[in-house]
Amino acid sequence: MENKELVKVNEKEVATLGDGQVFIKRTPHGAIKSICAKLKLEETKGELANIQGNVTITAAGYNTLNKIASISIFTPEKLTLPDGQIVVNPFPVFDKESGSIEKVWVRKTAIGYAPSGNLVITSTTLLYDIRLYFVQDLIKKIKTNKAVGRITVESLLTEEEKGKGIFEPIQGKLGVYANLENTEAIKCFETFVQNKLFADRKAQTVAERNVLKKHPALAFSKVQATGQEKRHEVYIQVIGWNNDLTEHDYKKLATMYENGQNITNYKGIDVESFEVSGDVSDEDLKASADEEEINNEEENTIVHELTEKTAEPMKQIIIDTEKDKVKVPVGDENKLFDNNGKIKIEDLGDDPF
Repeated sequence: MENKELVKVNEKEVATLGDGQVFIKRTPHGAIKSICAKLKLEETKGELANIQGNVTITAAGYNTLNKIASISIFTPEKLTLPDGQIVVNPFPVFDKESGSIEKVWVRKTAIGYAPSGNLVITSTTLLYDIRLYFVQDLIKKIKTNKAVGRITVESLLTEEEKGKGIFEPIQGKLGVYANLENTEAIKCFETFVQNKLFADRKAQTVAERNVLKKHPALAFSKVQATGQEKRHEVYIQVIGWNNDLTEHDYKKLATMYENGQNITNYKGIDVESFEVSGDVSDEDLKASADEEEINNEEENTIVHELTEKTAEPMKQIIIDTEKDKVKVPVGDENKLFDNNGKIKIEDLGDDPF
């Protein structure tokens, strides 16, 4: 955290936060009631990704923005599969022959304040299907390089092809043949193996990014960025609210929602809730990748390598527990930031900026 100088701006205060600015609104007694931050996201830091010409915010970028929005992410203990079966969350499905993970079901719930001041709950249940992404990856490679393999039925493969490749069924007898003596096909297979190794964490990262990007406080999926190729940057304005709700309140709200209760008001606060689609797009996968994956997106259609930076589930941020409340007198900027460089806020006001 650098250059935390405070100055008066139109009866508000502004703290410079690195390359961004944080506008602070206070009560008459000097305590912060809400903040409006303008934060800088950078492609070189893995916070942005250029996916087929569209610059979008990555999982790491949403983590940065959520330092201000302070949306809490919950992982319910159980989830319900489409067939009605209730299972643990996340729920891995294993391949019977190899014993390795084939797919992962995961459910995530996000709770936080919208810019309007209402509480909003977004939730999703998604299926992270590793084998399906492998097939998709192969097909994309085959479209530009026939030596990678072909779409066919297994009975039409020659003995020579069977000896140097694999066949993955898609529907009925139709499937994709991959020539594992081809470099591009080997890259697809390497991605496939990496996805299996980090399936649980990757599935959670994708789900968490999806509930954050659909929350009104952070609904900025595609952005108008500036800068050169692979060095894009953008400034995003985020509003954060302080409130009197505790961690217990947030957990209670999450439990009520997961139990199917229709929540429209909680302690005098209007509440909205909606389910986010569980479909996982190519953009979702790439934008939940780490910096190295993003920079090599032309070679890696789905995922190439995972590191702990963004393969880990997003940091669970709980707003304003009683022990975290801090009074911030006017002009005492040293008490504005905690040891991790996060802004501390309290005393919710009735209106946004």
